[in-house]
Amino acid sequence: MDIFILIVASALADSPSPIAYQSQPFPQSVGFYSEGTLVSPDRLPDDLPGLTKLFRPRDRRYGALELISTLENAAAQESRDFPGEEPLQVGDTAGALGGPISGHDSHQNGLDADLAYFRKDHRAIDPNQTDGFFLDGSQLNYAKGGKLDPLFDIERNFHLLDLVFSTGLLNRVFMDPLFKKSFCDYADDQGILAEKTELLRHFRPLSGHQDHMHVRLNCPRNSPACKPQDPPPAGNGCDSIDSLAIE
Repeated sequence: MDIFILIVASALADSPSPIAYQSQPFPQSVGFYSEGTLVSPDRLPDDLPGLTKLFRPRDRRYGALELISTLENAAAQESRDFPGEEPLQVGDTAGALGGPISGHDSHQNGLDADLAYFRKDHRAIDPNQTDGFFLDGSQLNYAKGGKLDPLFDIERNFHLLDLVFSTGLLNRVFMDPLFKKSFCDYADDQGILAEKTELLRHFRPLSGHQDHMHVRLNCPRNSPACKPQDPPPAGNGCDSIDSLAIE
């Protein structure tokens, strides 16, 4: 079976190097993110360079090849740029046939992935636990008391999302409103706020995401039965950051 490799150019000169992603020559994603299925999906392995799969007993590791290869390539590039630190930890993507899975309204058409945030102490989650993003028996929360946890590695998390954005496939990243504000402040402090407008535009504040980020890709060009989601509103969204009711 032939696989087409597409290299997507970065829109910004100072962005991370654009990463490659792969696309199957047949449709995989069907329907909307919250009402869809998968056809002949690809599968994320337990371990790859710079990446580890969490919640392994649940076997929610399937998706369109665009999602799987984007995660694999972004993780590998991240590990080259930040050697010796913890891998990208991937939670739920989708079930083997897509469709509803417990604990999620979306994750149905193979284009959603939950990712653990990078930490400054580089500690990783036990990949065989199944109860969520827990460390030492406690659920992670990087937004306690309305303040960003000092262990939240904002540089690496921003860099990872910039890598995913460089593919041209990114639809949205759902995150706690505090993280959206923190990323806006980080870009401003680095003098790149204007340059990163399009990246920040895709960061969508949503409650319930204090312990992980939810990355969503656009419908693949070769999946005509995939139902797209409208792009996020124009602008970086940094001036008024309120949690979305639903999106």
